[in-house]
Amino acid sequence: MNVLAIDFGSSYSTCCAVVNGKTISINVDPHSKSPERLRSSVFFHFRDRELPLPAAELVNAKISEMKTEIGTRLDTAKEEYFATNKPDEQQRIERRINQLRGEFHDNVTLQRKAIAILMRDKTIDKLTLDELVEHGDAILGELGFSDYLKQPDKGRLIYSPKNFLAADISGHEDAFATLVAKTLSHIKHAAEQQTGETFTHAILGRPVQYHSTRGESGNQQAITIMAQAAQQAGFSGTVKFLEEPIAAAYAVEQSLVEPKDVLVVDLGGGTSDFCIIRLVPNRGNDRLTVFSVNGIRLGGLEADKALIMHQIAPQLGLNTRTKQGSVIPKAYFYDAIAVDSIPTITSFFSDKYGGEIARTLSVAEEPEKLERLLTIQEERLSERLINSARLAKEMLSNQDEGITLPLKYIEDDFTVPMTQQDLDKAMQGWLHKMLLQIKTCLSQSSVTPTHIMLTGGMSLSPVVRKAIKENYPQFELIENQAFTSVVNGLANSVLES
Repeated sequence: MNVLAIDFGSSYSTCCAVVNGKTISINVDPHSKSPERLRSSVFFHFRDRELPLPAAELVNAKISEMKTEIGTRLDTAKEEYFATNKPDEQQRIERRINQLRGEFHDNVTLQRKAIAILMRDKTIDKLTLDELVEHGDAILGELGFSDYLKQPDKGRLIYSPKNFLAADISGHEDAFATLVAKTLSHIKHAAEQQTGETFTHAILGRPVQYHSTRGESGNQQAITIMAQAAQQAGFSGTVKFLEEPIAAAYAVEQSLVEPKDVLVVDLGGGTSDFCIIRLVPNRGNDRLTVFSVNGIRLGGLEADKALIMHQIAPQLGLNTRTKQGSVIPKAYFYDAIAVDSIPTITSFFSDKYGGEIARTLSVAEEPEKLERLLTIQEERLSERLINSARLAKEMLSNQDEGITLPLKYIEDDFTVPMTQQDLDKAMQGWLHKMLLQIKTCLSQSSVTPTHIMLTGGMSLSPVVRKAIKENYPQFELIENQAFTSVVNGLANSVLES
């Protein structure tokens, strides 16, 4: 049975095909320098097309509002008619009454006017997710992200769909399923093109805890959406799910020569998962033994935000004051980087929010700094800023010397110097949360692991590795492929089933 293994990640997605008992790595993004990884963001582009017409319920509500207004004018005209005894005046009012009655009953004209009024105030920012998914051109991966950076006013970027699946999205579950299906369908098509095979069965990785504050109900909602998306993408057969840290364990199990109890730390883009598991080479059909497992809404995106708040936001006005002595609201800066919250980032990009920043700027002690924040708001540069922080984090992780981060898209000659020490300080809160989760995982296990396996993009960070080594020097490190261990493990789990 041919099966497609897919690691649908917060930052990137990867795929491995299982065909006739063998695994085949799939290139999923021909536009990327790393074609085996597909950036998870989706850009809904409207190019030069007209925006979709307003929903029928909105049009009907506007027609009802217009009829109420006509009815009020009609009642006023009738009162005027009976209040005068002048024949000429009565004739004039009677003509107006007949005209108003005609307008009241002319549903075709009322509908056309209602649509025109609604469209006049309609912008891409005000489109619902359902409208984006139904009417926008979905551009995936590096091509979509590049298009967004070039012309952000031509569409909307959903930075990390996975991060929304367990949130309170009541009424929009189908839209998110369709959104995810676009990525799964793209991956399925790539696999079928490269292998010449057809895939109707899939196994998908899932975090222990999805990016949410809703606990198990959020997890169940996310799984339901993912299953629905897989069906829409053409997986009409069996669709299974496997927790990502357990999948990562499968990836290294066969490389061992003897059984080992291992702490698996999977640090992804949006979530981090932890488990203690017994790995047994040549295990045969015996199931993996899992001693404890837990997860948290913590990933690379939160680290990027922490670096922005610590090192960049002060140059945008954070911790500065107005001339009256009031501190500039911190909410401005948190909202500016809330790319994983559709309501928050939509509000931040609104004219109303821009007006509030502009009014604060007019009384700011250091207006030149807040001017940069206003530029980010007006030109919708939040995702680009997050991307810059991610690049800075990666550069600082790969060299001992400091860097100068160019942010010329915000202001000519605007740069921010950063050192390894700056990154260390920015990451302290993030590291504390991670270490607390490791402690919890260890306390819930009946065995003490002898080894540790780090996987996921954030596991490559020297800051992260240093913190874990300092706190748990007794664990021997098992090396693995940080970006592909989960998808390879998913494929291996198929071969062993």
